[in-house]
Amino acid sequence: MISVVFDTNIYVQAMLGQNGPAYECIQIASRGEVRLFAARSIFVEISDVISRPRLIHKYPVLTTERSAMILRSAAAQAEIVSEVPQVFRIDRDPDDDIFVNLAIAVKADYLVSRDKDLSELMLDSEFTSRYPYLKIVNPFEFLQAVRAK
Repeated sequence: MISVVFDTNIYVQAMLGQNGPAYECIQIASRGEVRLFAARSIFVEISDVISRPRLIHKYPVLTTERSAMILRSAAAQAEIVSEVPQVFRIDRDPDDDIFVNLAIAVKADYLVSRDKDLSELMLDSEFTSRYPYLKIVNPFEFLQAVRAK
């Protein structure tokens, strides 16, 4: 079974609309079609992001109820990792360390994100040789990989 870690932006995009690839990624995980991994700190970050007044004002669809439903669904399916060792650092954006380190710790097949700092790791030959099993992809690429299995 494919194992995956989702970046915060995937959860937030899923909350903003049911027609996008991020929402479909969450739905695939919710149905148990992939093995989803998360850490408590990821859910804390998601809660922080979706409670920002600027975001709520910009996206009225981002209701407390909708956000809670998606978070509950994801958390129910996710295997929560309580201790994530810090083995890799992203100098440009240390907030992204948790996602890479979680994916490394669980030997995930995929880290799904639209974050450029994360996706550029796939261009780093040292990173890809150290972690050849891990692919950092956007939601479209992830959905293609899941459908191909």
